[in-house]
Amino acid sequence: MIPGKPNHSWVRIPFLILLILNGLILVAGIPAIFDPAFALQIHSDLYPECGLYIIFLKSGLCVFAGIAYLITAYGYYHRSTVVFAGIVGAVPFFLLYLIELVSWGGVYQPVWVGFMTFGLASLIIGIGSWISMRTNAL
Repeated sequence: MIPGKPNHSWVRIPFLILLILNGLILVAGIPAIFDPAFALQIHSDLYPECGLYIIFLKSGLCVFAGIAYLITAYGYYHRSTVVFAGIVGAVPFFLLYLIELVSWGGVYQPVWVGFMTFGLASLIIGIGSWISMRTNAL
């Protein structure tokens, strides 16, 4: 441990597991990009009467965030500045969940479940990636 720097070693393994699990779960949705009916089954937090653009946006953003999280896991493990990918993947993903919550949160309850699981996980990943990037850069 370097004197004057905080020791966050107890967070490394759970954060790495969170990155890898979320990355794999989100990348597994690649088939949903090409099949809107399948996408509605996978993304149960989407409002059933939402348009095709929202379905494709959600599916594409999930795959993009999943790839970014896996790249971040690699960078986090090797203490590289590649962890910036976590911020790049987490910000649009979290914002999409916020938009869903504002749009359908009052009338469609599964949006809350999706926000509490993947939305908050993306917020944690974004903040953790930012902290990791800042501490590696110093």
